[in-house]
Amino acid sequence: MTTDTILKLEKLIKAPRDKVFDAWINPEVMPKWFGPEGVHVPEFSMDVREGGKWNAVMENGDGERYYVSGVYTEITPHDRLAFTWAWSEDGVRGPESHVSLTFGDVDGGTVMTVEHTNLDSEESRTNHQEGWDSSNTCLAKYLESN
Repeated sequence: MTTDTILKLEKLIKAPRDKVFDAWINPEVMPKWFGPEGVHVPEFSMDVREGGKWNAVMENGDGERYYVSGVYTEITPHDRLAFTWAWSEDGVRGPESHVSLTFGDVDGGTVMTVEHTNLDSEESRTNHQEGWDSSNTCLAKYLESN
């Protein structure tokens, strides 16, 4: 694995760590913020346990749909969440990568670190960075207003 296929981002969210973690595992909350700005999630399912599956359909303003799914690989409440990630197109699941989230207390809220590894190209890393930056902004806005 080369550094051009590893993505690591940090985001300060002005909300308690337990609330930030819960936004990732609560099936009623996650679809309200998940995905980049301008995208909504009309279909979402999750079985939050190690080995449990999750699936999301993201739809942009033009009605284009994007399918992503994975399996939870680690759940340490309020500290760490990890899962696989793969896009699907025409019912065919693409290359699988891995996402690890860590949550830490800081003055004024929570620092959330996203590490996305095993991306298949530098272009994929760049695209995911844009997506995660935007999605993390959506998460922060949601939590800071609720």
